[in-house]
Amino acid sequence: MYTLNKQQVDTIVADVEMAKITFLHLAEDLIDHICCEVEQEMNQGKSFNEAYEIIKQQTGIKVLQKIQENTRLLIDKNYKLMKTTMKISGLISLAMLGLATVFKIFHWPGAGIGLVLGFFILCVLFFPSAIYVNYRDAKKKGQLILHLSILVGGIAFMAGILFKVQHWPGANILMEIGFIVLLWIFLPILLYVKLKTASDKKEKRIYIIGVIALMVFEISTAFKMFHWPGAFVLMLLGSAMLFWIFLPMFTYRKFKESGKITGQYIFLITTSMFFILFTFLLAMNVSKNVLVTFVNDDSDKLIVAQYYENKNDKLVADFLSQPDSLKTNKESQIIKIQQEAHDLCNFIHDIKIELIQAVENVDSATAIEYLSKTFMINSKDNNDFVTKIMLGKNANGLAISLKEKTETFKMNIHSNIPDNQDINSMVDKLLDTSDKMHDSQIRSWEQINFYNTVIISALQILSDLELKVQLIESESIKTVIHKNI
Repeated sequence: MYTLNKQQVDTIVADVEMAKITFLHLAEDLIDHICCEVEQEMNQGKSFNEAYEIIKQQTGIKVLQKIQENTRLLIDKNYKLMKTTMKISGLISLAMLGLATVFKIFHWPGAGIGLVLGFFILCVLFFPSAIYVNYRDAKKKGQLILHLSILVGGIAFMAGILFKVQHWPGANILMEIGFIVLLWIFLPILLYVKLKTASDKKEKRIYIIGVIALMVFEISTAFKMFHWPGAFVLMLLGSAMLFWIFLPMFTYRKFKESGKITGQYIFLITTSMFFILFTFLLAMNVSKNVLVTFVNDDSDKLIVAQYYENKNDKLVADFLSQPDSLKTNKESQIIKIQQEAHDLCNFIHDIKIELIQAVENVDSATAIEYLSKTFMINSKDNNDFVTKIMLGKNANGLAISLKEKTETFKMNIHSNIPDNQDINSMVDKLLDTSDKMHDSQIRSWEQINFYNTVIISALQILSDLELKVQLIESESIKTVIHKNI
């Protein structure tokens, strides 16, 4: 009668461990059963590999996995509760996020609520329960930190995505925490665990390449999202390592081991590709075409504003050059209108410089250059600094001061030209800073214009306001000059 040697037994033991039979008595029974069956086949003249392949098709490993699962559900109430929670919350969160995404695409009401609830269920119920179930299934020493790191990093990253989609402040901080934990804690520990279980040097090499490629790719994603230099090169390198090196090596290895491509493997590859695609889309926060439109519009407004500034200065200069007999008492009135308009425009200009300095982290001279060439601004879609500077923490932001100065300028125009209904009506319309209905609720002028507004749009709003002030200045001065002529 043929007896298996130690190397052959170790092969069977390794396969049982790979099947995640963690209950000791079930694992021992399965190993003993497979060894006996293989020896019986080998007594009929078959080789070990032939005999073992036949038994693997017949032994019923999946049946014992199911027995282990049922046993754990009976004796471990926490595991049963987490397993049930994972299944239910996973279905609910997926359904809510799917519907909310459709609502978001078509701009239907309720999309925001659906996204928030879907992400809440995903982060608070599904993800923790899935991590717990996986940890109990693995049941290996030294993997507690591995599971805790993916739990903390994953929740922080998913919360950051929600904040990013909803344009809430703090999105970048949450995503930075997620990136740091996942890249520098979870992935290195995962690589260490995989290297310990690898059967040979080739498998270890595949794992090393895969983890390095994934780290490079996700670092490039972080660089892209936070507008740091070098994102393109890193993303190109990470993509090449993932798709041209790691994936072919991993596919060949799996096919060589099993002789076929399993459904589980196809699901893994499909999920990975969707993850990579989602990461690409997430990194490209705002369409370049949209940003280019904002840049072009702002550049046009700057040109028109410069035209009105030169026109108004010439208008005043021509008036002041006239004889004193023609100027009567209009000179002080015109100079007052011009000075008030210049003060407000200078205040708007200073706000734009401060925004660019904060977003780009540059000095005043560089910010002035960026203002005249807005295409040079790297973080065109940054909204955190706009909200922080313009609104402030306790309603003390620059938008409040801007609103007050705009209202003051409007009242001064009314007082200087009280009897011209056309000018006063134009001023009220162009400089309307009243509260309005927005997103089904009453919101202030400063909230509508600057809450979670990307900087390139905020600059355009400020340039538009500056242009209106100059237009009012021009019409008001002309009205005063031609009055009673």
